[in-house]
Amino acid sequence: MILLDVTEYDLRFVFQPAIFSLNNIKKAVYKLCNFGVFEIRETEVEIIVYFKSVEALSSDSSRGFETRFHAEVIDQNLREIVRRETENVRLLILANAFSKTSLVENNEGTQ
Repeated sequence: MILLDVTEYDLRFVFQPAIFSLNNIKKAVYKLCNFGVFEIRETEVEIIVYFKSVEALSSDSSRGFETRFHAEVIDQNLREIVRRETENVRLLILANAFSKTSLVENNEGTQ
C-alpha cells in the first residue's frame, strides 16, 4: 500500500472506536470509493479517515461530501445494530423455513 502525505488529502474524518466500528467505517468507505481515494489509520483512541477527491472540491462540495460520508457511516452503524438485535428472530425464521416441522399449527379444515 502506498501512503500519501496527509497534506495531500482534501478531507480528514476522525471517529471514536467506542462509537463507530472500523468495520462500519470500511463499509462506508467502500460504498463511496468511486468519489476518490481513502486512507484509514487506526490508533488506540481514534480512527482517522483521509480522503482525496478525484475532482477538485469546492467548499460547498467538500461540505456536501462530509455530510454524505458521515451519514453513510451512521447508516452502516445502525444496520449493524439492527442486524445484531434481530439475529435471533432471523435465525428462528431460517430454522423454521428449513425444518420439517412447523412452529405454527396448521388448522386448515377445522372451523
